[in-house]
Amino acid sequence: RDLARLVDDPAEAVGDEAAVALARWRDPAGVPRLVQMLEKGRDPRRARAALESVSLEVFGQDDPAMLASLYAGWWETTRERGPRGWLVDALALQGIDDPSLRAWESGGSSVAAVPAMLKALDDGTWAVRRAIDLVFREAASRSFGEIDRGTPHAESDRIVAQWKSYWTRRFGQ
Repeated sequence: RDLARLVDDPAEAVGDEAAVALARWRDPAGVPRLVQMLEKGRDPRRARAALESVSLEVFGQDDPAMLASLYAGWWETTRERGPRGWLVDALALQGIDDPSLRAWESGGSSVAAVPAMLKALDDGTWAVRRAIDLVFREAASRSFGEIDRGTPHAESDRIVAQWKSYWTRRFGQ
């Protein structure tokens, strides 16, 4: 909550940092501030990575003004879905549309949705991998490392392999 309040801090740098920090955990409270960062040209690379992390949308566009417009449109049309809904949508785009995901989106068990999410880890973008990693961390109360935009592919693959091994042992398969 304290971080979310800082998003509106009159000091630009403080508000921007708070929005970026919230995005690392897929908290949408800073999305309008991140869009504003793109519009105003304030650290567009970080703003873009933060928006990708929250939205799971990776637009093939390099112009910050165009990106700001795309993310503002995304926010306006999908904000009610929230982080769970955005992850379910991203997985559906990968061809993974499992009933356990819809139940999880509605507040059901994260553990029940694990098998469906495991299918997405190999082919997902860095943002989808990170989102699934965050769900797994919460469900298992553990971590195998950080997946971010700059995480080397080999490290990301190592984390994915450890999650697969962990859940296979946990489910007894």
